[in-house]
Amino acid sequence: MNEQAQSLKDEGNALYKKGNLELAIEKYFEASKLCPDDPVFQSNISAAYFELGRYEPCLQSIDLSLSVANSNIPLQTKLLLRKARCLLMLKRFEESKQAIGQLFQVCEGNCLPITEEIKTIQKIIEDSLLHKEYLLNSELANRLLVSLPKYRPANNSHSEYFVMSQDRASSALSGVENDHDSLNLDCEHRVLISQVASPVSVLFGGVGDGRFVYSTIVDIANQMKGMKDVSQVSVHFTIVDIKAAVIARNLIFLHLVNKLSEIKNKESNQAIKLMAKMQYILLAAVIPSYVHDLLQETIVEVENAIKANKLPPYITMQQSSISEVLKILKYWKKDRFTPTEFIQSLKHQDIENQRIDQEIKKNRDKLGMKSRAEEEADAIIASQSDGEIHERFPGPQTIQEKRKMFREMLTSPLYKRLARHSDNEKIANEFLTYESLKIMMPPLPLMDAHKVMQPFLNQTFDQVGDKEGFQRHITDHFKANPTFVDKDWVENTGLRLAMGSPYQVYSNYIGDVLEITPGDNTIFDFMKAYFVRIADALSATKQFIKLEYIVGEVCRVAQSLPIDQERAKFNFPTTFDRVLLSNIPDYTGGPLFVSLYIMPLLKRDVSHSSVKFNVLLNCSKFKDYTDYAKTYTLLPTLESHKSFLGVSHQLGSVYEEDPRWAPLKLPLSTPLLATQDEVISWLTQIFFFFVLPLPEGSQTSMRIDLPLNLLSFMELIKRLVLMGYPAHWFSTLLATLLTGKITTHARPPPVYKA
Repeated sequence: MNEQAQSLKDEGNALYKKGNLELAIEKYFEASKLCPDDPVFQSNISAAYFELGRYEPCLQSIDLSLSVANSNIPLQTKLLLRKARCLLMLKRFEESKQAIGQLFQVCEGNCLPITEEIKTIQKIIEDSLLHKEYLLNSELANRLLVSLPKYRPANNSHSEYFVMSQDRASSALSGVENDHDSLNLDCEHRVLISQVASPVSVLFGGVGDGRFVYSTIVDIANQMKGMKDVSQVSVHFTIVDIKAAVIARNLIFLHLVNKLSEIKNKESNQAIKLMAKMQYILLAAVIPSYVHDLLQETIVEVENAIKANKLPPYITMQQSSISEVLKILKYWKKDRFTPTEFIQSLKHQDIENQRIDQEIKKNRDKLGMKSRAEEEADAIIASQSDGEIHERFPGPQTIQEKRKMFREMLTSPLYKRLARHSDNEKIANEFLTYESLKIMMPPLPLMDAHKVMQPFLNQTFDQVGDKEGFQRHITDHFKANPTFVDKDWVENTGLRLAMGSPYQVYSNYIGDVLEITPGDNTIFDFMKAYFVRIADALSATKQFIKLEYIVGEVCRVAQSLPIDQERAKFNFPTTFDRVLLSNIPDYTGGPLFVSLYIMPLLKRDVSHSSVKFNVLLNCSKFKDYTDYAKTYTLLPTLESHKSFLGVSHQLGSVYEEDPRWAPLKLPLSTPLLATQDEVISWLTQIFFFFVLPLPEGSQTSMRIDLPLNLLSFMELIKRLVLMGYPAHWFSTLLATLLTGKITTHARPPPVYKA
């Protein structure tokens, strides 16, 4: 070996030890050119390539080194072992078996011991050959993975049935929200159907009341108005919910919207009365008998359409989902609860909501945080002079005591709910009546049938009217809305209506997308404009859209979509431009769940693809979005998610709208990759995060109904390999974990609530 080659080798070794493997390879190559008959240089190159996970060039260097290493037995054994491991990582199992056989021959022919490492690799190769049917067939392997559970036993085995969502509706195709300009054509990350390849595809996970679906349809209709040629427009909606009742309610609403779209004059008495009834069906737990009759007629019509395969052409469902939806429709055809039982349930819910509000406030106080209501209240109080405070609160209290009383009033749950109607006396009166009785006042078009209720339109229940007559009227002429009840939920938890006040959530249906300016400012004015907009948009787009409804848990559905043969027959999409998950990750594994099971579904060749999900369940438990993400992923910063999960946090926060995550192009470029020590240390923490139980008797305030299990840990390793990390890093870690030889000080964070 000449001095220059030795010097280059030393430089390469120093770079190798520092982890600068690419530069080390360059030095070894230069040395190899100077001494092509020296096997050490190509051996060093193969070692560096192996550590980089670049197994094909590693094999080439191994073979070059072996070709000139005839007399160097120790080097031969090292190279043959590396070759066997390399071929194993490439799933070339028969060749790997040949390499390990050659290694045995060299060791036995030179009286060298067969080390434990060699025996271990031999056993892994034998096991791989035994299971190669699955290891070499990704479709078979994926089918096996889909069949396995993704979660530990559920902390809450019966998921709640939410008939109304709490988040504001927006289009799935909207851009970055900024002062409600998310639909501007030049808005960042906006999806323009005229500029993207068809079909545009969107996945809705946990669709709830469908408001995001309808807002997206309105957006598509608006975009089509500005297009000269719409013949190529095609948008596919894959709509998933774990509750068949949710899908059934969506189908009922669409059926009524279809009826409305067939009425040419939306101001006719026929259309107005239909929309008034639609408002009741959508928003009210207790409804007039004649609205109940319409609902029952609609249930039967939807049921018959499903059985006869006569749903509208733009709606499709698989047989497994159809059977589940038919079961719940049949359940709803029988009256099982009285209006009084529903009203009592809603009042009990108010008590529970107060408890939750107190818990949220306690958590915020512990974190030293103020709610938006508290910040607004402090600003209002600060703007008031002492004289104005004394005038508002006459009495002997000190000014400090009166300011405290004012703050308590402004931050009380009832005041917060009433505040949104403070400039609208009609809605405010309806709201206060609802707070007292849990009855939604009939819209004016239906009021003729409710003479006893008319006095309460302009004044609250506590102020005027025949209260006893009002209550008798409810008992005699109102019924429970059967679609507010899910069979599984009721049979296992009792009657608990998981819904907000219609006077709180109606504006969430409308969102910012519809830009409605009502005339008389009653709720019906808002909802009427909403229904008309949806009906018109559906009429304009139904030839260009497909609504695919699936009953199922979104994680299992997400993994099954690429291998679903029934969907493949119809060429349904397996990747998506956008995914909306509501707050599903908040119940499971946050950004970790999204990265493992949802990100692989996004289209990789477009800049606008993203996943949007809110934090509604546990939002009060976090100081900020970094704290939220860290709780689930154990990563210190949002930026670090790029290197460890291959995802990028685009925008959004715990308390603001529109939190989105986007996929990075895989494999990652070398500068983005973390070091082996960093990745293995993090994975070890994640492993114990999954498997270690909380100490007996521990109390936590976090609620996660579906905690991820060890299969998700394996999915994480699979993702890291796709991101560009060498596969052998993780085989070593798994061997260590499986043999129980690892030592750690890791403890699980206080997340899972039993």
